[in-house]
Amino acid sequence: MLAELRNTWIDTTARRPSGKMGRRFYAHPTSHLPGFYLLLKHLALTPEDYLAEVGCGGGVLLGMALKAAGRACAVDHSADMVALAREHNAASIEAGRLDIRQSSGEHLPWEDDTFTCVVNAHMFFFVEDPVAFLCESRRVLQPGGRLAMVTAPDTLFARLTWGLLYGLSLYDDSRMTNLLRDAGFTDVRVKTRPGHQLCLAHKPRGREEAHCRDTTRRA
Repeated sequence: MLAELRNTWIDTTARRPSGKMGRRFYAHPTSHLPGFYLLLKHLALTPEDYLAEVGCGGGVLLGMALKAAGRACAVDHSADMVALAREHNAASIEAGRLDIRQSSGEHLPWEDDTFTCVVNAHMFFFVEDPVAFLCESRRVLQPGGRLAMVTAPDTLFARLTWGLLYGLSLYDDSRMTNLLRDAGFTDVRVKTRPGHQLCLAHKPRGREEAHCRDTTRRA
């Protein structure tokens, strides 16, 4: 009974946010903003960019990104978050610059070689099959496209707090680097900094094209 209640609480507040509590936090995710700004700094978006966000939550990062990017798409596996993100970005949707759908990160609803960049923030630690997830992100990127994500760092503090509280999957920089390379990314850069692990990579171009080493999922 206690385990069931704990899982429900984790889902409602973080893993699959829903209800009043989930909507209240993800409408104004103040604690996530430093990660959002970090991602946007490294992406340096321009009007030529076509961005995809995987796990968009309430759509706050999307709204920030569309101040610079030309177009965007997003998915989230929570119906409540999809609805909230659509409300938050109604003007961009009306203008035809944004499409938001309910879907999982392991099975993205987009064609191969579509986006110039793929981003995710504060959600990778809940992904059950990290290589399959990353392979899908690589699949939908154009050759040379870039991936940027922030996730919780594998530090003692994180393991003893959020790791125990939410059951997060945490990876040190070396392990995360290997995950990205196993998913076929190149130019991989992973760095843990206070409160975040920043991960940057590119989809190879031309003859450099690599194949996902995950044997359970093929794009």
